[in-house]
Amino acid sequence: MEAINPEAALRASCAIREAGDSLEMNAKRGKAIEAAPGLRKLQVAFGRYGFVIHYAVLEEEVAILKIYHGRENRST
Repeated sequence: MEAINPEAALRASCAIREAGDSLEMNAKRGKAIEAAPGLRKLQVAFGRYGFVIHYAVLEEEVAILKIYHGRENRST
């Protein structure tokens, strides 16, 4: 088991937050998910694997649906 690193956790949460906030200015910057029409995913660079944000672009807002570590094998 890896040691808990509060500084790394803070940096990771900041990277995820900044990526999510950036969708306000450019909501379609993430890649469309072919298997799930209307959904998009945004890769968040952080460390070796980073994180992935799944979201939907609604009429006037972006709904973030899930966030997970890039090393996890998640289905859409």
